[in-house]
Amino acid sequence: MAETSIKFSFITDQKIWQDFVCATEFFTFLHSWEWGSLQDGLGEKIFRVGLFKNDQLQSVALLIKIKARRGTYLLCPHGPLFKRGIKPETLFNNWSKYLKDLGKTESADFIRLASVLPNTLESVKLLKDQGFIFAPMHQHTETTWVLDLNRSEKELFSQMRKTTRYLIKRAEKEGVLIQSASSQEDIQKFCQLHLRHSQKTGYEPFSQKFIAQLFKSFPADQISLKFALYENQIDAASVIIYYGQTAAYYLAVADTKHSKFSPAYLLQWQSIIEAKNKDCTSYNFWGISPDSNPKHPLAGVSLFKQGFGGEVRDLLHAYDYPLTKKYYLNWLVETFRRIKRGYYYIKPKS
Repeated sequence: MAETSIKFSFITDQKIWQDFVCATEFFTFLHSWEWGSLQDGLGEKIFRVGLFKNDQLQSVALLIKIKARRGTYLLCPHGPLFKRGIKPETLFNNWSKYLKDLGKTESADFIRLASVLPNTLESVKLLKDQGFIFAPMHQHTETTWVLDLNRSEKELFSQMRKTTRYLIKRAEKEGVLIQSASSQEDIQKFCQLHLRHSQKTGYEPFSQKFIAQLFKSFPADQISLKFALYENQIDAASVIIYYGQTAAYYLAVADTKHSKFSPAYLLQWQSIIEAKNKDCTSYNFWGISPDSNPKHPLAGVSLFKQGFGGEVRDLLHAYDYPLTKKYYLNWLVETFRRIKRGYYYIKPKS
């Protein structure tokens, strides 16, 4: 029997990377070529790595070296990804060794995997067996809400919550206009709205530099900025990212001033229609709360998103591999931040 050969190589061909990622069972734009370019544009060191078995590409991982005051770490956002039909457990020990070696070479204090593995005991065991531990804080969205677009517009509308349908129709009746935007001035307006919204709601905003780089890194046909206008004033705005046959509701702001309707509902519905017209098969509403607790920081936005129909896709919580003692300083800082912000995570029972 021929000996199995495993090797790791950097992938420099964008098409090879994109074709592989978009053919996997579940992926997000956080593992796109463009997301790597975004991080590179922000000054972070990135690695696009492929795992080859007998010279056949079986798995890929985008790795980002992040330098923070609390420590330097290697982040794998929503990865590694595996070829359809490949069980992650057959290759994960190879990835684990590679990541630990790379982390030491790059003088990192820890490795963080924010994977797209399902939130199951089997996934937990896979990481724990390699020495990874439950992270004190999430890195990216983990409990997601996904809408299947493989149905007619009429069916999509009818499956919504009754209140959601009413608010969409009411916004139309009130004359709310949905406007596509793309100019630098429009992006600047969004940045200002985003900052103002974060100050009102208390969440940590993305920097203006990050948002500007987001629009530089993703081509115009892969990123959509829309405003909902009422009486010539911007009442809500959203940024949708298209990747493969998926659309992701990534950034949004709303400044609802009306007790009887919200322009954000019509904005969301128009974004869903646009995604369907672009031949997307799924619409990812991004993060929601892990349960129905009204005190969770995402409770309000979760109720809004779930009203459009869809189903939960619960991803595994982030896991860390400590490389130096400095990791435990990071653990303390992030634990404090998590408690302060009110976040908590539900571990799998099966």
